[in-house]
Amino acid sequence: MMVEGTRLMSNPEEHDKALKVFEAMIKAAPTFPEAYNKRATLMYVMRRFEDSIQDCRTVLAMQPHHFGAASGMGLC
Repeated sequence: MMVEGTRLMSNPEEHDKALKVFEAMIKAAPTFPEAYNKRATLMYVMRRFEDSIQDCRTVLAMQPHHFGAASGMGLC
């Protein structure tokens, strides 16, 4: 699923599909921080900065030293 969601992220016309993939991952494995991190990246690309920040916070609550989430928040 991760590969599929990431592939879909590269095409702006497929962002809605990518979002559904990441949301399905989160539903299936709510303690898997990388699903939230990928969704945060997608939210950033979609210019949904508040949503991106919220997902980064979720990742950091699970993994306080997650560099991608910390730097992602800084970009927003």
